[in-house]
Amino acid sequence: MKENIQISFRIARLIEDYMQSSTREMQPDLQKWLAESEANKQLFDRIVNGSDWNEKLKRYDQLKQSTQWSDLQQKRKKGKNMRALWLRSVQVAAVLALTLLVGGVAGYFLSKQTSETAIAQVQRYRSTKGSISVIELPDSTKIWLNSDSELTYSEDKQTNRRLVSLKGEAFFEVTHRDDCPMEVTAGSLVIRDLGTSFNIKAYPESNVVETSLMEGKVDILSDKRKEIVALVPGEIARFDRDSRKMDVSRFSPNIVSAWKDGKFVIRDQRMEDIFNELSHWYDVTFVFENQELRDFRYTGIIRKSTTVNQVLKMLKQSTHIDYRVQETASGKDIVIIY
Repeated sequence: MKENIQISFRIARLIEDYMQSSTREMQPDLQKWLAESEANKQLFDRIVNGSDWNEKLKRYDQLKQSTQWSDLQQKRKKGKNMRALWLRSVQVAAVLALTLLVGGVAGYFLSKQTSETAIAQVQRYRSTKGSISVIELPDSTKIWLNSDSELTYSEDKQTNRRLVSLKGEAFFEVTHRDDCPMEVTAGSLVIRDLGTSFNIKAYPESNVVETSLMEGKVDILSDKRKEIVALVPGEIARFDRDSRKMDVSRFSPNIVSAWKDGKFVIRDQRMEDIFNELSHWYDVTFVFENQELRDFRYTGIIRKSTTVNQVLKMLKQSTHIDYRVQETASGKDIVIIY
């Protein structure tokens, strides 16, 4: 631990020298530290480009240009006693400025090390295509993880938060804890539980992150932790990653959560969205040869126990689509929709 502290302060001083240098020359030891890992580079960038550190440097520069500083210089010329006062003032000001900067940077390193040890071991879960996983956490929180989805869980002891990261879709029945709230990161959003049953759909290839609230309340925050919207039961929030716009509307709970009961419940959905959802369950790639069919809408119920061939035959009989199957060397079929 003592060695880590010494290293932290040494690197902090090197960064301080770099930030105060007009030429921004980097010392060899700092270059070596940056080359050790990508994490070091990211941390360096956050410190150097962060407004907090730049503000401290500005204060240091302002101190030298202030009227108080000028007054001290004038008084220094009036006598030997004032010269001693001036030297002491300069020393105090310099030490204070350096303490703010160096102590702050070193504190950043030390707090980073502390926070890393405060986070408990991360638990990882994954549902392969064609399967649904049910996860029960020690606090009795229950999570259904949809097909082709990944989830991580940990507890941050320092900030008293239960942290979840989701890629894909999951349904949550959260045991609310005032002393340790749950936060789910999905895409660029953070969904904060306030005693809740909710569904999140955030597959990486989709431009939209959907949060549907069945019971309780959730706050949806941006990646900068600013609240965007607070949902009430029966509301669904659709966040467009490209436009960064949020749309909130009403929904039918039995449709959104039907997947965990083994059904695809489709209500006036675009054919492209339907096949995207089917691709997460069946290990098949769907490609539209006729682009106009992407926007064709369909309503129906498909049981997940149905084979992909049965689904395609049913859609062919009830819509205007046709299809052909193209086999690949990898063994993963491609279905051409036309």
